[in-house]
Amino acid sequence: MSSQSEKELIEVFEEAGKRHGYRMTRARYVALRDFKVRWTRVANRDWADFEVSDYIKGAHPDLIASLAESIFSKMENKTVPYSDALSKWALSYDFIEEKQPIYISRCRNLTRTTAGRNKDLDESFDRLIAMGLVDAEPRPYMSWTMNEYMRKCGYSSSLMNVVVISSYFDGEEIPDYLLDYVVYGEWLRLSEGRKCFGYEIDDAYIKEMLDRFPMGESSKRLLEKFRMYL
Repeated sequence: MSSQSEKELIEVFEEAGKRHGYRMTRARYVALRDFKVRWTRVANRDWADFEVSDYIKGAHPDLIASLAESIFSKMENKTVPYSDALSKWALSYDFIEEKQPIYISRCRNLTRTTAGRNKDLDESFDRLIAMGLVDAEPRPYMSWTMNEYMRKCGYSSSLMNVVVISSYFDGEEIPDYLLDYVVYGEWLRLSEGRKCFGYEIDDAYIKEMLDRFPMGESSKRLLEKFRMYL
């Protein structure tokens, strides 16, 4: 039997589906790691099926309706931004406080600590603050990966305010400035992602900001040498 929140989700997506010409629409909450919606549809708009991140479960129906409208529009290759109300809700500190622990519990391969064998992510972030490159608040939750990534330096979540760095950069031979460059790159994506919630991050802007890093050129050469990428 569907819960009340599940019924509300179905009703909201069914209404949006009707407005966009779909005969049948199904929707359900799924415990996804990231805040997103996955969908399947048929070309003639006979039906569409949605798996919706349960992070939005319990939100006001108007917020869910805004999400549904944006998703249906995206399926039609149109851009309809999230409503101001949805953006305000998802970017709030209350959202981070409530949802971040759930997100972290769903992330695999985390040490769940900033302290590594040789380096500390908190110390790296403090150096970036001292250089005036990052905002001191809100400080992101940071963690090393348990296992090294082969190519990717790490990842971040804008909504959850989380930065994860590959334990590859915890190596004794890794210079501090390279770790700082990597942490800075992931923080930039986190920060810009919050500013353009619902849109694609401007990679050219990220590159421009990375170029301002004091040891940027040396860091880029080392990443190329190690065959790693941000």
